[in-house]
Amino acid sequence: MPFGLSNAPRTFQRLMNRVFSGQIGQGLQLFLDDIAIYTDDIDRHLQVLKEALGRLIKAGLKASPEKTRLFQQEINLLGHRVGHGEVKAALDKLAAVKDFPTPKNRREVRRFLGLTGYYRRFIEKYAQKAQPLTKLTSEKQPFIWGSEQEEAFEVLKRSLLKEPVLRSPDFSRTWYISTDASKGAIGAILAQRYDGHFCPVSYFSRQLRGAELRYDVMEKEALAVIEALKKFKPLIWGLEVIVMSDNRSLQWLFHKAKDGNARVTRWALTAQSFGAKILYHPGKLNAAADALSRIEAPEGVDPEDIEKASNDNR
Repeated sequence: MPFGLSNAPRTFQRLMNRVFSGQIGQGLQLFLDDIAIYTDDIDRHLQVLKEALGRLIKAGLKASPEKTRLFQQEINLLGHRVGHGEVKAALDKLAAVKDFPTPKNRREVRRFLGLTGYYRRFIEKYAQKAQPLTKLTSEKQPFIWGSEQEEAFEVLKRSLLKEPVLRSPDFSRTWYISTDASKGAIGAILAQRYDGHFCPVSYFSRQLRGAELRYDVMEKEALAVIEALKKFKPLIWGLEVIVMSDNRSLQWLFHKAKDGNARVTRWALTAQSFGAKILYHPGKLNAAADALSRIEAPEGVDPEDIEKASNDNR
């Protein structure tokens, strides 16, 4: 297939989906020409590997020996390190963040936001933290780099360089969502419980737009719930989902939506379609959200590892 055709990636993905039909999700996942095999034991691993190679041969496709890594505890996949039930940002990407110079123009701001935005699911309240920089990307705003922008730049860097860790999803466990709404943004944490502790699987946040900025506090909090459910749908659909809120009225809102306005009624129906339970926890920082927000950060990346990855990129 020629390179550069706009429909080439989706055409190739359809081919790979056909080649591995029935095997995807059964110890094998793929994205274009990246194939990842994951199992709990060697015998099963060999079985899945043998079937995968057999399918490639039958389809007339070849695997690159130079790019093949067998029997690994941790692998680099799509810019992430995956293994031991955890997901982390790849070291070479962290090195790129570490070495990124202070932006001097809009183009460089967009590049930095593109780099960090790829890992936004690792950063709690990413939209709020990035807001001073996001504003600079608008041609309607004068490009003025001040202390607020410098602080946002450094905060995003630190947020990634401390190496946030996400748990791999376990579809046999209950999902917990804790949401947050502020004046100009909404956010959420998707988590699961392990040994009595909440472990984050993903973060979500975005800035409020247009009419959303004029919503009252209740509506903003309700919007945060709905947007979180939609964002996490590929992971949570059809499974037990508990949404934790410190606002008792939000619980009432979704259960008595027929008495509210049309917008809230639509939101309530959406929440019901997920089978989500809205649970009330008292306190501004309810117990669940507080536990999530105080998850101990890992010790972080070894500076020598980042430096090595940085040098390898040069």
